[in-house]
Amino acid sequence: MRTLILTVTLLCVVSLTIASEPATMADFVGAVREAAGSAGLAVAEPDRSEELEANLAIIEASGVDPLSVEEVAANLCRPGLMTLSRRNRAQYAFGSLAAHELSRLQVAIDRVRQIANDYIYESLSTAVGEATADGIFKPLTDYHRAILNESLGHNLEKMRRFEKKFGPRAPRLNALEVGVNFLLQRVPGFYPTDEKGPGPLEIVASYDTAYLTVVGEEPELISTAGFGIRYYLLGDGWGEEDGLTGFLKPGYFSLGVLVAPEEDGALVWPWHGEERLGGFLTWGEFKLAYVGGDEDRFMVSREFQMVPWLF
Repeated sequence: MRTLILTVTLLCVVSLTIASEPATMADFVGAVREAAGSAGLAVAEPDRSEELEANLAIIEASGVDPLSVEEVAANLCRPGLMTLSRRNRAQYAFGSLAAHELSRLQVAIDRVRQIANDYIYESLSTAVGEATADGIFKPLTDYHRAILNESLGHNLEKMRRFEKKFGPRAPRLNALEVGVNFLLQRVPGFYPTDEKGPGPLEIVASYDTAYLTVVGEEPELISTAGFGIRYYLLGDGWGEEDGLTGFLKPGYFSLGVLVAPEEDGALVWPWHGEERLGGFLTWGEFKLAYVGGDEDRFMVSREFQMVPWLF
């Protein structure tokens, strides 16, 4: 009994120390070992105890013990950004740990958590009381909370990217563009992924009657057919503001080729007569284009759809 009281007292002191500063992976491993010892796991479940120790050894060997549980939880979700150890920089400098080793580390941590929850916590609560058990388990609880927060943040980021591509600031597509881009949903760059959300690419296939040019100091409209690709700037800070900031950092840009009819005019079939070829560039809603030939033209326009599903 005296040994148990001393052990509980020591564990309480450890838990209070952990509570005063961010828990590290060393705290995580130490808490699990102390909990397994107090719960008598080696006697009650020798196979699980052996498996637990093997996975704890994997965690220790990875060199992440000085990192906080929040850092490890976040960076296992984004392994390319992880500074895996401050103790062995030559081996673990800034994400140099191989992908299979990261996967092995994550499997080990997940298995330790599973064994702790399924085989240790209840016995520990019976031995030392639920409040003390919760204190001992704090590094594991912190890791679990960090995983949930990272998952929530990741999903919110994907929702933000979907809003950029399909929300109120995105250009409207005509029926042809909808069909083509739907068929391209299996092509890399076009389809959404679990990791990053929507792809940044989109096909442009439009009929535009709103290009404005100047002929003999008089304004003139030109009808064109444009074929190209649109690229959505899905990074943070792009396509989120109006005014000058919105112009400088729009949500997308596009470029491609243009076909214009032989004569200027609105609602003219682009292949009427001897067509003129050129190109276009858009930066957000601002559109700049050029067509060559005997009647070459520089043109400007704005991204909008006059007739839904058409142009």
